[in-house]
Order: sequence, then C-alpha cells, then structure tokens
Amino acid sequence: MPLGQDDLSAWRRTNDRDILSLATVLNARLAGASVSDHQEKARARPLTRRERETLAWIAAGKSYWETAIILGISERTIRHFMANARQKLDVVNNAQAVAEAVWRGLIPRLAEPLQQIP
Repeated sequence: MPLGQDDLSAWRRTNDRDILSLATVLNARLAGASVSDHQEKARARPLTRRERETLAWIAAGKSYWETAIILGISERTIRHFMANARQKLDVVNNAQAVAEAVWRGLIPRLAEPLQQIP
C-alpha cells in the first residue's frame, strides 16, 4: 500500500534530522575523513556552552527569536552564536551545523530531551 502525502510528510518530520546525521557521517566516510579527524577539529575549536545551547534549541526547531526568548538574550546574539558555531564546525548552514554537532556528540539527538547543556 503506497504512502499518502500526509504519511510521507509525517515520516519526514520525524526522521529528517536522523537522515541528515546519517548522510553527514556517510559523506565523511566517503570523503576519507575518520571519526578521529572530526574529534581533532572539535578539540581545536571547541564550541562555547552558549553556542551548544543555541544549537540544541535550533535543532529542536526553534527560530532565532524563540531561542533568544528561551535563553534570555537578544536575537542578534543568537545569530552571532550560530555564525560562530558554523565557522567552528566548518559548515555553511544551520542544518549542517546541527548535524555535525549531533554527530560529534556536542548536543543531544533530537529524540533525547533537552536538558542543561554542560
């Protein structure tokens, strides 16, 4: 029985981030990068606690404005944190930043509850 458009949309909402994470890992493997390469990058330019918190809320689907309200800081500061995180993670957009941060274990997977970021 084929999936309807609503079923497919619901499945994608549930699984897109995991698929993106898997695609990131697969791409790194195909490009010859190893887990240790990514760990070395992470040690060289670690994310701050606030950058990790911001990434976690963006990963949870919050907008910059919503994240700013949650963290009690300005939207401009959120944009700054995300720009820094993208640069440190060597990615070009927020989706890649989230996938890379999840893959490196810097933020919890979406299925895990958001708690205090260490």
